[in-house]
Amino acid sequence: MQIRLLGVVSMVAGDGAMIGFPRSAERCVLGAFALSPNRRLSVDDLISHVWDEEPPGQADETLATYVRSVRRALTRAGAPPGTLRSHRPRMYSLDVDPLTVDYHNFRSLCAAAHDAAVRSDPASAARQYRSALDTWTGPALTGVTTQWADRRRHALGQERVETVYRLCQQLELTGAHQDAMTLIEQLAEDTVPTDRLLLLGVETLRSAGQRAAIPDFVQRLTQRMIQAVGVGPSSSVREAARQAATKDHEAETPPHAGVEVARSGTGDPPANRGVSLYATNSRRVHQAAGRITIFKRSDS
Repeated sequence: MQIRLLGVVSMVAGDGAMIGFPRSAERCVLGAFALSPNRRLSVDDLISHVWDEEPPGQADETLATYVRSVRRALTRAGAPPGTLRSHRPRMYSLDVDPLTVDYHNFRSLCAAAHDAAVRSDPASAARQYRSALDTWTGPALTGVTTQWADRRRHALGQERVETVYRLCQQLELTGAHQDAMTLIEQLAEDTVPTDRLLLLGVETLRSAGQRAAIPDFVQRLTQRMIQAVGVGPSSSVREAARQAATKDHEAETPPHAGVEVARSGTGDPPANRGVSLYATNSRRVHQAAGRITIFKRSDS
């Protein structure tokens, strides 16, 4: 049995049969359980996930019917009895191996990739990151139409974007500049471009000896940034890109050297430390979050 959250919420039986759900609420219940396997979830939390701030008058009873529906689907998928357990007072748990859930498999592969990167084995790290991205079959929690799902979908989408960045960095270390650039161009199409993405593309083109392509790349991403959030790249990023496109810049420090690595979405780069390759336009993305599709396609 496998549980899918990275795409349409569903299950795959041992014989390969797909088991879906007709209602968003049932997909929501399964999604909540599968995101937190082997942990007890309260009825109140599940009700808030399914109905947001407006539960019906008989929410407990209605939720119980959704739980029974998920339990029957688990049985059809080959799960042993008692996989979805009831606890007192008013709690449930889904007791499964986390790796039967595609999202937790994704995170396990990312952890293995990180370990390979720490060992300075970029080829292995890149393979693991690619395997992690292969687990995605579409936007996370597809078919769940609640505010809770929207928030989780956005957070999970950001994890996927972060993984693409990390894959690009490992590909760069192996000299696979064209593969990295293909992913960067894909990311520029599927997300709102950020300073971070622009600098990553600039550095990749510079490393590949394609300095002449940098101005066009910067112009295209700048236009998309302005269209999406009304603001282009910062002046320091534009200057870093200009220097990278200059032939006599070869001996100078690349735009990201000597700067602390910051995770995507954590804010501005540290003061007086230059321009971080890993900084993101977090405020701009936040302002436009209501109209951003993190990933429109499942391919990477």
